[in-house]
Amino acid sequence: MPARKYRQILLPGLLALAVAACGPTQKLGRERFPIINGTPDTSPEHLAVVFTETGAGGWVYYCSGTLIAPTIVLTAAHCAEGWAPEQYLVHFGFDQSDFEDRNVSEIIYHPNWDPDEFATVGFDIALLRLSLPAPAGIAPIPYLPQSMAITRADLGMPLEFAGFGKDENGQMGRKLHITLPLWEVCTTAGGCTASNGAHLAFNTICHSRADGGGTCSGDSGGPAFVSIDGEEYVAGITSYGDSDCNSFGCSTKVDVYEEWINDFIGSFSVNGQVCTNSAQCYSGFCVDGVCCENSCDAPCMTCAGDKTAGSCTPAPDGSSCDDGEPCNGPDTCQQGSCIPGNTPPDCTPTNPCLEGSCQPGQGCVTTPRADGSPCDNGNLCDGTDSCRQGQCLPAGSPLDCDDDNPCTEDSCDPHSGCVHDQVADGTSCSDGLACNGAETCQAGACQAGSAPSCDDDNACTQDSCDDVLGCQHQQMPEGSSCGDGRTCQKGLCLPAPSSGCSTGGGPATSLLGLLLMLLVPVRRREIF
Repeated sequence: MPARKYRQILLPGLLALAVAACGPTQKLGRERFPIINGTPDTSPEHLAVVFTETGAGGWVYYCSGTLIAPTIVLTAAHCAEGWAPEQYLVHFGFDQSDFEDRNVSEIIYHPNWDPDEFATVGFDIALLRLSLPAPAGIAPIPYLPQSMAITRADLGMPLEFAGFGKDENGQMGRKLHITLPLWEVCTTAGGCTASNGAHLAFNTICHSRADGGGTCSGDSGGPAFVSIDGEEYVAGITSYGDSDCNSFGCSTKVDVYEEWINDFIGSFSVNGQVCTNSAQCYSGFCVDGVCCENSCDAPCMTCAGDKTAGSCTPAPDGSSCDDGEPCNGPDTCQQGSCIPGNTPPDCTPTNPCLEGSCQPGQGCVTTPRADGSPCDNGNLCDGTDSCRQGQCLPAGSPLDCDDDNPCTEDSCDPHSGCVHDQVADGTSCSDGLACNGAETCQAGACQAGSAPSCDDDNACTQDSCDDVLGCQHQQMPEGSSCGDGRTCQKGLCLPAPSSGCSTGGGPATSLLGLLLMLLVPVRRREIF
């Protein structure tokens, strides 16, 4: 594993170097020298200093780190190399009694880091991306930018180290801190030789344990803080030191890697700058549209009052607030206090089958009206409505929109009721009367056409029109005169039959008599 591999590095003619922490719990028990003169770190600002845990196959490794953005932890490469994100756990808190954990979704360490080469120790830097933002109330601590880089001109400036490494009693998992002067700065590519003869890796800042203590096992990845113009920055990442933790300790020089860090985390705003969500702010709090120093969630407090500072200040008088009692109406801020309103809220429900009221401590509540209560569900087409189990449902017959006019198309609109649209002029229709001709629609009304002709050209029928049956032809009585010596005979107009008298004065011989005469046999005359 990274820690054990790096502890084995020995440089000929120089002090043996060892990683300052990461190692299995079994290995930690063999460390002879605890952190000297460290004291418990209970500063709320240092809640950003985290305790990391990795492990596999029964081995557990511990390191420290610093939250530098809402979801980004800065630590050492030798604490991250070789581990998958799901094997990593980040603990927030002061000690193991109050830890709140976050999982890790992504791990990167500098591509030039190589634990087998001392020349690459200066690249001992890694970044962890948390699966969720840090717990509420924990503000990130920004890293030192390159524009404020530490140089040898800063030798002697105080560095504050923090971490969860072992204390003088061999216990770990409790956050300790110690402040020591900057002893050496190495920015030479091939490394530097310190005043005590120790070989220092390039891009590292170091402290001497002769100054009264220092970091050791369990502190790897933890911060070396500097304070500039009242702002605290992560200037170093605890990386390596002498094998016995009694001579010196060095941290990776963070300002050198500003571009690499920003490529991974993007840019974050400082307090007072405009934001739309908390992930944009170093503090982790976007309040009232600006990055704020904390959650600023107390009534009548705001971060919008002074957008240059991002500090939580009293809201202006008249600002809306909430005193926790919903039934006294809108509350307003007056001189930093939330004053209750005196206008109860309107609890009238939109559902006509519910009755609303305001209950102290709860706000608007509703209860169903009695079943059968009349109501209006907003749909005129389904007829009358009534309440059933708190719902307004149809209770009668649907609205009948038939206007008995064949020249309209009938429909129902839920909001306006029956609608009667005229059909196109000329559309065929019927008024139910057969004797006034074929009807057509005109301007929404059924207009009569030309009356039908019922004359069948038969003088022996009486022609008429029935509004229901249409043309009717009633046969005239047998023998009725149908004009010019003709009479109706079985519905036909025929010449009237003869009376039996000749017009010449002699006896009239009927056709039948003539035939009979012809049929009478003539007696043969006998010849004697």
